[in-house]
Amino acid sequence: QFINKKDSTHFDTEDEQAASSFSSFVGMSINNHLLFEEQKEGKLVREQNKMLMKLKEEAQQAAEAKSNFLMAMSHEIRTPMSGVIGMAEILMSTNLTEEQLEVTRTIQNCADALMCIINDILDIGKIDAGKLILERIPFRTAVVFEDAINVFRFEAHDKGLALTLDISPHLPLAVEGDAYRLRQVVVNLLGNAVKFTPQGENITLQVDAEPVQDGIVVFKVKVADTGIGIAKNKISALFNPFEQEDTGTTRQYGGSGLGLSICKKLVTLMEGTVGVISKKGKGSEFWFTCRFFSVENQSTIAENHRFKGTPRIGMALADNSVLQKLCSSFGAEVVVLDDFKAVTEIQAIDIFFIDDKF
Repeated sequence: QFINKKDSTHFDTEDEQAASSFSSFVGMSINNHLLFEEQKEGKLVREQNKMLMKLKEEAQQAAEAKSNFLMAMSHEIRTPMSGVIGMAEILMSTNLTEEQLEVTRTIQNCADALMCIINDILDIGKIDAGKLILERIPFRTAVVFEDAINVFRFEAHDKGLALTLDISPHLPLAVEGDAYRLRQVVVNLLGNAVKFTPQGENITLQVDAEPVQDGIVVFKVKVADTGIGIAKNKISALFNPFEQEDTGTTRQYGGSGLGLSICKKLVTLMEGTVGVISKKGKGSEFWFTCRFFSVENQSTIAENHRFKGTPRIGMALADNSVLQKLCSSFGAEVVVLDDFKAVTEIQAIDIFFIDDKF
């Protein structure tokens, strides 16, 4: 009515009331529309959240069912496999011909390999189900790494590999934590290094620790080799389950592809991180950190093993860097010798280290 007036510059009281009512109506309509859209959007969000929660619950149930199945099957398979391994050991202790002994060894080796895969599957199932609990028990640190090295001592010797353990003198003598799981990670990384390093190359296990802070000790562990190395585009997937560099690796070297995935999960449980630096054809360096509880009034390896006085130690070794560092940290005076003549002529040496180089 008022819009259609010819004189649009003049409105009477009735026009003003009409305009006010119209604007109020328009405002209410807009507000109702916005409220409706908001309620509609809120309802849609709630429905989507409800659907996502349902999918999440179903995925968790499926993952738990898978983990329970893997653990149940692993336990069921381990029982007869233990019998096979036990009977093979008994059979090897009897009077066998060379051919029979070789066949029995093959049976035992295959059974051991299968048992390792079963144990890996069991560990994956436990970790994914949240049922793997780390122990907190005092243990001597150096023993764990020495045991891990000794597992591969003979295999490395057969391949002509130089297997070196480099333990920092700053490493605490003892800490509290899960020594078994720490050893499991180290053995897995060393096993890969030995497996993928050709004859006559080098492997080093290096162990160090940060200073104790708030009752926590952080270990830094490296396993370096001069083996076949890993392609750059394959590194990111290495720690995924059942992953290896390529199918040829599986055929040539064996393995299930679970080892590194388990290492990553165990290191995460120990509140650490894991990684790798590698170059194809040049070798790899796998490293990880992990946290342990310090033991009260505990000394370091160097403090506990210091020599009385200052002995002189002569070294005539092809590679003396690690031993020289350790002996120096224990308070010895190290004399590096270059040839056998120097060994025979030098005076006042308390201990000699000589290898077959001389």
